[in-house]
Amino acid sequence: MLQVPENSLITSAETDGFSGSLSYTTPDGESGVLDLSLNPAFSHLFPMVVLIDGQTNVVQEAGPFIVAVENGGRLEDLVGKQVKELKALKLECDYSPGIGWIENYGTQWQLKVKFSEQPSGNGGGHPTSEPAQIEGFIVQLGEAEIEIGKEGKFETLTVTPETKITLNGSDATLDDLQLGDKAAARFDPDTKEALEIKAER
Repeated sequence: MLQVPENSLITSAETDGFSGSLSYTTPDGESGVLDLSLNPAFSHLFPMVVLIDGQTNVVQEAGPFIVAVENGGRLEDLVGKQVKELKALKLECDYSPGIGWIENYGTQWQLKVKFSEQPSGNGGGHPTSEPAQIEGFIVQLGEAEIEIGKEGKFETLTVTPETKITLNGSDATLDDLQLGDKAAARFDPDTKEALEIKAER
């Protein structure tokens, strides 16, 4: 079983629905990655199950399925959230169909997640959620918007007068940025407002 330290902030997630990875930052400021890869030697890869705040499994007794779930969460739902507990269990099974024995039949990830409680109130206008992060390339620019993405993960962010923007380490404005620039951004996951954008060309 894998797990992340208590009260860590999930900063990014990449998944194909079966395997993937989670990046996180601990309360002490240390960064880490949770590797959720699957062994390709297994004949069948079953979809990842993400159970959030007490969601439970609904096991289907049809065939050699490991577990199926109704109304489960998605790995992407964890980005920008602080987790009190996150445990990841890799399930692996063999299968006997009655006429033989099949080794390495199926495998699947099952995650159980509990979110940390967010403080009430917003402290005079400040976001209650911890900032989320995204890294990639600028794929779209608007008058007050920027879209950053890489490998199927994209975020469209609102740029405000409070957004700190730098290009190659120097202060910049949205007008200074170009499509294709490499960029990293911190943003409020609730409002999608960009807090900081660092671009390189």
